[in-house]
Amino acid sequence: MRAGPGSFHESQHAVLEQVASGASLPAILDAIVRLVEQQSTDMLCSLLLFDPVRGTLHHGAAPSLAPAYRRFIDGSAIGPSVGSCGAAAFLRERVVVEDIATHPNWEGFREEALAHDLRACWSTPIFSPEQELLGTFAMYYPRVRGPSDEELAWMAEATHLAAIAITRDRAERSLRQSEAHARHLARLYAVSSSVNETIVRLRDPQDIFEAACRIAVEKGLAQLAWVGLYREPEDRLAPLARFGNDDGYLDAIQLGLRDERVNRGPAAKAMQSGRVALSNDIANDPGFYFKAEAAARGFRSCAMFPLRLSGGARGLFAIYGESTGFFGAEEVRVLGAVADHISQAVESIANELESRRLFADLEERTAQLERTQRLYNALSKVNHAVVRSGSPVELLDQVTKALVTFGGFRMAWVGRHDPATHQVAALASAGDSTGYLDGIQVFADDRPEGRGPTGTAIREQRPYVCNDISGDPNMAPWCEAAARSGWRASAAFPIRREGEVYGAVSVYAVDVGFFGAPEVDLLDEVAREVSFGLDNFERESGRRRAEMALRESEALLRIAGRTARLWGVVAGAHTQPAALAFATERSGSEEPNVGYAQTFPLATIAKILIAQVILALFR
Repeated sequence: MRAGPGSFHESQHAVLEQVASGASLPAILDAIVRLVEQQSTDMLCSLLLFDPVRGTLHHGAAPSLAPAYRRFIDGSAIGPSVGSCGAAAFLRERVVVEDIATHPNWEGFREEALAHDLRACWSTPIFSPEQELLGTFAMYYPRVRGPSDEELAWMAEATHLAAIAITRDRAERSLRQSEAHARHLARLYAVSSSVNETIVRLRDPQDIFEAACRIAVEKGLAQLAWVGLYREPEDRLAPLARFGNDDGYLDAIQLGLRDERVNRGPAAKAMQSGRVALSNDIANDPGFYFKAEAAARGFRSCAMFPLRLSGGARGLFAIYGESTGFFGAEEVRVLGAVADHISQAVESIANELESRRLFADLEERTAQLERTQRLYNALSKVNHAVVRSGSPVELLDQVTKALVTFGGFRMAWVGRHDPATHQVAALASAGDSTGYLDGIQVFADDRPEGRGPTGTAIREQRPYVCNDISGDPNMAPWCEAAARSGWRASAAFPIRREGEVYGAVSVYAVDVGFFGAPEVDLLDEVAREVSFGLDNFERESGRRRAEMALRESEALLRIAGRTARLWGVVAGAHTQPAALAFATERSGSEEPNVGYAQTFPLATIAKILIAQVILALFR
């Protein structure tokens, strides 16, 4: 009855050596089956492995069974009346079926078994030392019969050897899985640590997003990582940063919340719930719409972590893995913390930027108040100069000094316009330490030298501001000289005399953009005060001229009176001219009646009187 070389025990020893040498489980199981089959010429054996998750039996080794039959029984469920193997696994005891054709356990398998000339089958469960079900070992015969004691002994030895091999393989697989998991966790924590260290140094949200995606892929954790921002008007989750095996994936998909095709996927779920959403088996996830695109790039699982961005914006940090079941509790916990840290960093940056903006705004307002206060001080000094100055020259000199000393300008000058030549000549200046005014020409017509602030202010009779000298083409004739002096902004304001444009007051500052609305308004007020002061001098000059003319007329009148008296002595009263009578007829004195004579200009009266006297002398 025995067949094949060597004894059973010698072959058993060879199998144990295979186990000890670390041979693969399929090779060992195949050797065990062949060891038993060699003991009988018409016996066929099968070894099935148990899947505790699915509760099913799967092919382990059956070198002599027909391939079609092996495929037929592969994946069979266990149960109390499921063939010989399924029942043995379920009942955890040996099940013997001497006649497959009549036994009820073979109801669903009978036809296939008989088609392959299998008439009897008995099966024994395989257990680990901890009595965990590992699989089954079965013997088939082509005729109706039961097992002999020797065959049962062979079966016992075979299940013992199989238990050793399967237990060792599971231990090694568990070790490999533990090592792989340890490496996976090491990558996971490396990503967490590296991202946290990096985002502390970055002060731009875009840089943080790009760094997080890059680190997740470069550390070997992810196949693809990306950060997206949800845009409500477009109903689109727009990628802001990406790294890894994208290959056009993000451009090929369109994710949103209102599209029924995709709003049941992990991205939409995370956005809607504000919690992490997983797809640990993309290929079999009914809510994952873009399966084909993901499979083509090797994505088997993904996790979507919501980001809380500044201003109420909603975003996602997405990670794609290369294997199913990639995201366990630890991955979710650690990567969720990473997403929280990203959100906090972005929020911190936003708060910092807002603080900087408020501080900068406060500084600008403070600087503006200081500039305004200086201009008010300068305006006060200008008003004082208008009242106290004894001449236009003194006034203009005091104005330019006030603008530089109290107004904070680096240089100020007042130029007078010559309507005949259109040239603008400096009448007064302050702060011109570089000789700027000596080396330039300024006109008020439309030639290049007349298109700057001073010429334009005079020509167009309005304030003109140049807040960036180097960037204003109209400043080309003076740009180089202004740069040497360190001036970057300029403004000019027309001044008037008796209603006509007289010239302009021009000021220079070192800061680009110095002249805002408050500065322009106050400087325009300065120009008006200067115009008022010049008009005052003109009015005072006119008043003084009138007084001088009056004094001259009164002197002439007195001369005429004296001349008339002299004539009275020389020629006698009968020759008194009519003109003298005209002046004295209403007076009881010898002096002419000045009160009456003031009906006419005194000079005119005096001239008439003198003329009458002279005519009388020559009659």
